[in-house]
Amino acid sequence: MDVGAEEGPFSLPIANLGGPNTRTLMFEPNLEERRLIEQNIELNILKNVTVFDGAISDMETLGTLYLPVNGNLGKVRVQKGSKGVDVDVRPLADWRTEAGLTSVDFLKVDVQGLEDRVIAPSLATDAAPKPQLTYF
Repeated sequence: MDVGAEEGPFSLPIANLGGPNTRTLMFEPNLEERRLIEQNIELNILKNVTVFDGAISDMETLGTLYLPVNGNLGKVRVQKGSKGVDVDVRPLADWRTEAGLTSVDFLKVDVQGLEDRVIAPSLATDAAPKPQLTYF
């Protein structure tokens, strides 16, 4: 699972090395970045990769994805009260259930300083399945 996937530079090589039995879920609320991910998936002829358009946090809400005026896609943030695009924000467990996951081997999180809101609920005692390895 890759939360804050950008164009996929971290997870797509892993998905490629893992082969056809590797299932990869990527989360990227920025439409422009998702288009790049989908192009990279197609160029690399990858299967079993699913890209979700929502954002991950510790609560369910409607957030606003703030797109910086300088075009730096690495500085996109979900914030309340900013001008931008509305995005669906849900806890990671909700997305895992939707995807039908029974285990998570690896979780990568890069969400511009809000990693704790993604990771902490995944490590709670009642969270299932817990990731075997988390990188942030």
